[in-house]
Amino acid sequence: MGILSKADADKYSPEGKDAPSTTDEDFPPDIVKALKEGVDFAVASPVPEAEEGSKWVFAEGSL
Repeated sequence: MGILSKADADKYSPEGKDAPSTTDEDFPPDIVKALKEGVDFAVASPVPEAEEGSKWVFAEGSL
């Protein structure tokens, strides 16, 4: 993953689409694969304790 060349960037165009209108084909395959792996990992992970979970939402020390 990294910066796309102009030619590769021209192949993928999610700009101007709202979230429900985008599809996997709007993004490079390696990006789609990485995001799906991340989502699958997160969904399969145990739910954190409430105190730990708040650290993911709020910066520490802001509560």
